[in-house]
Amino acid sequence: MSPHAPTPNRRASAPLTRWARANAGYLLGGILVLLVAFATFSLLGLITDTRAHAQADLAASQVENDLGWLIGLCLQAQQSGWTPAITSQVAQRGEGVHENLRRLVALKMDTDEVASLTAEADKLLASLNRTITPAPQGGAGTAGPQALPLDPAQVTRLSDQLVQDLQASAAATSAPQRLALSITLPAIALLLGVVLWWESRRRRNAVQSRTEAASHARFEALVEQGSDLVVLADRKGVVSYVSSSLTHVLGIEPASWLGRQGLDLILAEDQPAVAEAFQRVALVGKSDPMDVRFLHADGTWRLLELAATDLSSHPQVGCVVWHGRDVTERRRLEDELAHQAFRDSLTGLANRALFQDRLTQALARVARSHEPIGVLMLDLDGFKAINDTMGHDAGDEVLVEVAARLGTCVRPGDTVARRGGDEFTVLLENMDDPSVIELVAARVAEHVRKPFSLHGHELHVSTSIGMALSSDESQSAQKLLRNADLAMYVAKSRGPDHRVRFEPSMHADAEDALVLSLDLSRALARGELFIHYQPTMSLVTGELEGAEALLRWNHPDRGVVPPLAFIPLAEHSGEIVAIGRWVLEQACWQAARWRQAFPGRTFSMNVNVSGRQLMEPNIVSDTAAILDRTGLAPDSLTLEITETIFVTGAEAVIGRLEDLKALGIKLAIDDFGTGYSSLAYLGRFPFDIMKIDKGFVDAASTGAAGGEALIKAIVDLGAGLHLKTVAEGIEHSAQASHMKELGCDAAQGYFYARPMPAGEFTQLLTITDRATLVLSPFSAVQKSEGSARRARIVDPQRAT
Repeated sequence: MSPHAPTPNRRASAPLTRWARANAGYLLGGILVLLVAFATFSLLGLITDTRAHAQADLAASQVENDLGWLIGLCLQAQQSGWTPAITSQVAQRGEGVHENLRRLVALKMDTDEVASLTAEADKLLASLNRTITPAPQGGAGTAGPQALPLDPAQVTRLSDQLVQDLQASAAATSAPQRLALSITLPAIALLLGVVLWWESRRRRNAVQSRTEAASHARFEALVEQGSDLVVLADRKGVVSYVSSSLTHVLGIEPASWLGRQGLDLILAEDQPAVAEAFQRVALVGKSDPMDVRFLHADGTWRLLELAATDLSSHPQVGCVVWHGRDVTERRRLEDELAHQAFRDSLTGLANRALFQDRLTQALARVARSHEPIGVLMLDLDGFKAINDTMGHDAGDEVLVEVAARLGTCVRPGDTVARRGGDEFTVLLENMDDPSVIELVAARVAEHVRKPFSLHGHELHVSTSIGMALSSDESQSAQKLLRNADLAMYVAKSRGPDHRVRFEPSMHADAEDALVLSLDLSRALARGELFIHYQPTMSLVTGELEGAEALLRWNHPDRGVVPPLAFIPLAEHSGEIVAIGRWVLEQACWQAARWRQAFPGRTFSMNVNVSGRQLMEPNIVSDTAAILDRTGLAPDSLTLEITETIFVTGAEAVIGRLEDLKALGIKLAIDDFGTGYSSLAYLGRFPFDIMKIDKGFVDAASTGAAGGEALIKAIVDLGAGLHLKTVAEGIEHSAQASHMKELGCDAAQGYFYARPMPAGEFTQLLTITDRATLVLSPFSAVQKSEGSARRARIVDPQRAT
């Protein structure tokens, strides 16, 4: 274990118990020695006694045998007399009895019975010795037999008594031996059991010791070599042990932390949470994991996940154990993933998923606060042109800039999100007044509209905004977004930079627009599209100098559909590209025919080209091919372009217009002054004609403040830039006269003629020769006759 490891805090034990535990091995060893000695002595005594008893049995058998021989010899001597042989045998047997009796005494068989028997045997032998007469030399002995002093029956009784007493003495003598044997055998068995138990316990303790040593080694390796931080501290937070991983985690030596408060290295903002965790550990014994910022030795802050467990009562620990792991990179990756999941990677705004979640929560709060919430749906006008002409990188820069501007337009509690592409959404909460949504929308439009520089060019961007409010508590997020999207679609259909608030009737309009858009996609193939032509008059000469081709749609069920109803649909769906190409070709065919039919008349055909068409890479080659197929001279074609092209300000747009101009055609800027007019751009783009919007004409003719000065400034601007000026929307002679007085070059409007089919325009060209067409809108003849008849020929001077 580390040198910083604490000494385990063990419970105090009784002295006797502690001494017994410490000397248990010695005690058990002593008991084993005593048992071994006792068993050894008992076994030796048993062996000795067994040998003695065997010898006593042998001696007793010899005594019994000798006595039997003596009795037999005596009986033989009574019958035959004492012979030397009998006398010698009696003497030998008597000596044998005497010797075996002495042996029994030597073997400690000296009981009282043995002693008395020995005395009687001695008397018997003495009597025998006295009565035996030695045999004469060379003879058979004494003459005649002599009576013995001992009766053979007495000898037999003495022999039996001797055997019984010997057996009783042997049994009495072997009782202690049997007792010793009965004690010795269990002692030996107990000794063997104790030895086996001790050996088993020794082996088990050895295995346990090895296991504990291995476990300790593994624990030491895990703690000391692991990446996790382990800290032991008391309940006051004073550190008593720190694992060596502290050096890897925080770049600090473990010894420098011993005896210190662990809070010293914790960020001040996180210290209250750690102090609360200490209290929780004291109450419930552990704390939940929490992220805490620690100061690293290099001055940076590292994020550690801490958890504590109170092991103060554990005899092997006795401390509060804190576990920590460095989760700085893990949390960074989690935050990055969360950012990717709920944030737009380009702008940093909330993405669609996060906005949906916040909108759902806001609607849930409406039930409690009863304060309406609002949603703004924004779509940038002309953003596709920026991507197509300047590239997607420039488009991304525009999106980032717009996102930054949106952040300055809303309150801190509101949410701005990017739904994708060039669409943004804004969630407005806690609105005291529903009109707040319109104020915010106006502020958003104003901030987005401000020009900004991009790659050395000044850009003008606008946005179409749809607004929707939560109508009741049951309204869903999907419905609210759908309403805002529908309102935005309506705003976009009305032209750039419009704001529209949702109305329930828009659902029906949207369904109608959807059906109309589907019908429009098939209109060109079905031959439902046609062109009307409106004349353009010179205010200088009074001549009819050209015509503007105007698209019309004859719907099979709805009749003639107004251009304002289907042109935005074509722009939105992209059908305008194919339709615009068809209109250009039809107009060029018609203009070529009129030039052939009226060779002496100067005539120009004006065709509108949308910004979507201008972004098509084949616009120049398609136009050149159409001029070649139709045979129309390029100088007889004028392409009218709206000011929305100024939204890009890109060199690609300028280059495309210059390529068109190189074909020999003329370029006109339509509805000048209503959109993104910029004097700098006007000087850079290769325009030939400037068409003044009808609104300025009406303002000047009605005497509105600044109206006439504005028209005069536009006309002077055109003259300074060598641009021809055309006044649009002339509806009565006073306007025509006023525009001529202000220096406008040409005019167009209902005062001269309404748009008409190609056939009627041909009749008009046939009956006019250097004439001015004057419209008589209140003539009954105009309502019943054709366009050529509705136009009356007057002297140019009278017309002005």
